[in-house]
Amino acid sequence: MSYLFTCPHCKTQTLLGDEYSGLSGDCAICREPIDVPDFADLGPVDAEQASSWVQNRSVRLAIAGTMTLALAACVLFVLFRFGGTTLARMQETRQKQRDGSNLTAIAQALNAYAADYGSYPPPVTNDSSGRPMHSWRVLILPYLGYDDLYAQYNMSVPWDENMNTMYVMPKEYRTSDSQNLGFETAYFLVTGPGTLFPTATTALGPEDIVDDPTKTILVVEGKPPTVSGLNWMEPVDLDVRGMQFAISANDGVEIGGHYAGGAMIATVAERTHFLRDSLAPGEVQALLSPAGGEPLADDILD
Repeated sequence: MSYLFTCPHCKTQTLLGDEYSGLSGDCAICREPIDVPDFADLGPVDAEQASSWVQNRSVRLAIAGTMTLALAACVLFVLFRFGGTTLARMQETRQKQRDGSNLTAIAQALNAYAADYGSYPPPVTNDSSGRPMHSWRVLILPYLGYDDLYAQYNMSVPWDENMNTMYVMPKEYRTSDSQNLGFETAYFLVTGPGTLFPTATTALGPEDIVDDPTKTILVVEGKPPTVSGLNWMEPVDLDVRGMQFAISANDGVEIGGHYAGGAMIATVAERTHFLRDSLAPGEVQALLSPAGGEPLADDILD
């Protein structure tokens, strides 16, 4: 479906497909910032309107004949003619917004769990023989609103046996660039000495946080440690003991991997930020520490 969009600055009119609904960027004609409205609230441009619009602009645009989908694509290319850079930036902005919403929901669920139990969920629970059983992603399902899914999960058997019988994945665990990748997740805790999760099976609580909650990382996005992906139920997270604290520098080891220039994270204060890859390793390490007392700039996460 096509929709007629008018730049509020230069008044240039263009037919846009609904895949550009809600995006932001720069007008290619006047270079002023524009916000494309949510097309769900607008009526589509029918064939007669589209044809009339083209005829009125035929002299200036040197276009004759009837509007077709190919013509709409050409006009769209004119609007975003800067080698796709503006369009890519708009799409990345929307992706960050979606990932930010997921991370906020996860952070809220982790905090709700901690409020009930006095500590955050352990990254993994083991059975009496030390076999990994369940991930924190399963333990917080009720706090994400998935009581029914949690009830279906069999806590008496390990995660991989549950994987064979459960075919639903919470939308909050799916990054916006992996909509069609089955049950793979890309949201992790960071475990290890000096973090909120000192070992793979232990977690601190809100009362253990001495540093500023707005500057203490709780959950991050990253790449799975294995090339085959990571089922959302699998108890695997990132470990500081293998990190160089270089954002997006090593998939499956460091924080990030989905964006150029940084990574999305959520803090204990349930705020999401784009963690820049220009941060020094010491700064990243300090952001992961709940009680290190390291001095950090007020705008370190801005």
